[in-house]
Amino acid sequence: RHCRFLIRTHGMQHLRPVAQLARHFDLKVSLNPPLHLEEFVAQSDIIITQNSTAALVPLIAHKPTILLDSWFPFLDEGLIKSNPAFLKVKNISQLPKLIDVIVSGKINRQLLSKKQDRFIHQFCGPLNTQAGKNIAKQISHLI
Repeated sequence: RHCRFLIRTHGMQHLRPVAQLARHFDLKVSLNPPLHLEEFVAQSDIIITQNSTAALVPLIAHKPTILLDSWFPFLDEGLIKSNPAFLKVKNISQLPKLIDVIVSGKINRQLLSKKQDRFIHQFCGPLNTQAGKNIAKQISHLI
């Protein structure tokens, strides 16, 4: 299967590990395409992220979201890491197998979407006209 890899880095992220990961798996990547986060997520089939508030967008869009273990000082590690809305790998060597499972359709996307909805509702309440305010309030408690 032909895959296109887009990488959108976080402002606090070091790019050397991204380049090493691409070389390790012999990937051709597009780094930081000129897209808003929402456009980036809409064009992606799978999202691989770290603990960041940007991880909320693919959950809202019901995209399979793989959470890589990393340190992010402004987020509640327990809320994110232990939540079943995210798919996880214990080490980077497990990443190709998890991607294969997602691409092959061996993951229950409907069940994953329900878990994602539950997490978003728990984190920011219902997605309505107050959602932005609720998300900002939650984030402000974390920083």
